Amino acid sequence: MARLIPVTDPADLRLADYTRLRDVNLRKSLEAEHGLFMAEGEKVIRRAVATGYPVRSLLMARRWVEPLSDVVGDAPVYVADDEVIEAVTGFAVHRGALASMERLPLPSVAAVLAGARPASRHNDDAGHGYAGHGYADQGGGGQDGGGQDGGGQDGGGQRDDGQGDDGGGGEQDSGGQGGGQGDGGQGGGRSRPGGVARGEVLEVGGLGSAGLADGGGREGGRVRPGGRTSDGVPEGGGEGGRPGRGGRPQRILVLEDLVDHGNVGAIFRCAAALGVDAIILSPRCADPLYRRSVKVSMGAVFAIPYARMTDWHDGLAELRDAGFTLLALTPDQSAVPLQKAPMGERAALLLGTEGDGLSSRWLREADHPVCIPMSAGAMDLGVDSLNVVAATAIACHELMRGR
Repeated sequence: MARLIPVTDPADLRLADYTRLRDVNLRKSLEAEHGLFMAEGEKVIRRAVATGYPVRSLLMARRWVEPLSDVVGDAPVYVADDEVIEAVTGFAVHRGALASMERLPLPSVAAVLAGARPASRHNDDAGHGYAGHGYADQGGGGQDGGGQDGGGQDGGGQRDDGQGDDGGGGEQDSGGQGGGQGDGGQGGGRSRPGGVARGEVLEVGGLGSAGLADGGGREGGRVRPGGRTSDGVPEGGGEGGRPGRGGRPQRILVLEDLVDHGNVGAIFRCAAALGVDAIILSPRCADPLYRRSVKVSMGAVFAIPYARMTDWHDGLAELRDAGFTLLALTPDQSAVPLQKAPMGERAALLLGTEGDGLSSRWLREADHPVCIPMSAGAMDLGVDSLNVVAATAIACHELMRGR
C-alpha cells in the first residue's frame, strides 16, 4: 500500500534527495554520499524497478499516484503541487514523477567480460551498496595528442558539449575539455581548430508509440519478456531484468573520457537498441546513472551491462587478454573503413572524448584504426566528422552486422 505524504514546503528536509537536480557538482557529491540516483518519468521509473533497483522514495504530482501505484511498494510517496516540485528540483518536471533509487554494486571489468550482469535485488544477497560505480571528475576530457587534426571527431566525430535540459536552461554537464589524460597520466588538454563548432545540441526524441512496453512495463498490462520496445530498447527478460543475451560478450563499446552525460545516455540507448553486449567506461567517463544520462537513454542504461576501468593507462590490456580485437574509431579517412575491419570472434570498438577524440596512447594500443567513410563532397566543404551519437549508431550497426 502506497504511503502518500503531502508536502507543501519546498524546504522540507524529507525532499533532500531531490534538491537542485541541475546543479551537477552538488548532485555528484550528494548521490555519491548517499548511494542514490534519480529516475524521471513513468517509463524510466518502471524500467529501473524492473531491473531490480530499490526505490528510496518518490516525488510526484497527485495525477501520477494512480499510474505508478503498482511499482511504489512500501517506499514513501511525497505528493506536491507542480510549483513545489519545481522549487525543490530547480526546473519544471514535465514527466510528472521522480524516484530516488538506490545504486547497486557495479561488476568489475573482468566480470562483465565473462558475462556477469550487474547485481540486483533479484540475484544479490550482499545488500544494495554502490561500491564500484565510481564518480568520475567531469572537469575535463581533453587528450594530449590523438591525431585528431583539423576538426576531427571525439572517437567517431562527436561534438556535443552542453545539451539543454527539459526544453531550456542549458545544463552544463562536462565542465570543459581541458586537463585530459595524456600518455603517462594527466596532461593538459589541447585545442582543435576547424570542424563543427562546440555547443552543437543533440536532443534525443521521445519513446515512440503510446502503447510501448517498458523494461518491466506494460503492453495491455502484460510484460513481454526478452523482447524490445518500439524504440528498440531491450525489455526485461534476462537475469535481474536485463536482456536475455546470455554467454560471454562478443561485441562491446569502450568509452574513453566521454564527459557529457547526455552523450553517454544516448550511446547506451544506441548500443542497447542495436544489440551491443556490454559497455566499458574509462575512469573519467561521465556517470551513466546521472539523471540526464538515464533520461536521455530512456532507461537503456538499465538494459546493458557495463563496468568502469580502474586503470586508464593499462586498461586496454585486460580487453586484449580476454581475446578482444581493439578497433579505434577515428576521423582519419586513411584508416580502415569499419565495414571492412577484421573483427574476429570478439571485438571492442573504442570511442574517444568529446572534442579531442581518442588519446594517442589508446590509438597506438588499438589493433586497427577504423573510420566511417565520409562523403568526398562533404569533406571538400569542411564537413569531416559526425557527432558522437550519430557516429556510435552507425558504428554499432556495422559492428553487429557480421556477428
